[in-house]
Amino acid sequence: GWAQTSVSFTISMEAADVDAGKTCDDPVILTGEKAFVPSVREGYSTVDSYLSYTCEEDGLLEIYFTGSASSIKVYNECNGTQIGTFDAAYNSTTSEYVGKYAVEAGKTYIFAFPAY
Repeated sequence: GWAQTSVSFTISMEAADVDAGKTCDDPVILTGEKAFVPSVREGYSTVDSYLSYTCEEDGLLEIYFTGSASSIKVYNECNGTQIGTFDAAYNSTTSEYVGKYAVEAGKTYIFAFPAY
């Protein structure tokens, strides 16, 4: 027979702007805090969600995702020139996906990718 098992978990409700991120003109603004990234669909297809980050110092930006994120496109501005692409690699220690991209102080970056 099956052994009886007890499972427990905690759910927390948080306010989230679910409209942001659906267009380049209204991206999710990354601030260093957790952010909700919507999965944007057109019909049966998932299309890009948009994030924006203004860098305070030169360095390596690390973005942590709870779900898979790949082929993340980097733009110099909304509807601007694509300046790079990177993938988020799975970290088995934290059970998160981590994307890394070199950034420069004072610049704003737009990240676009299909969020699943």
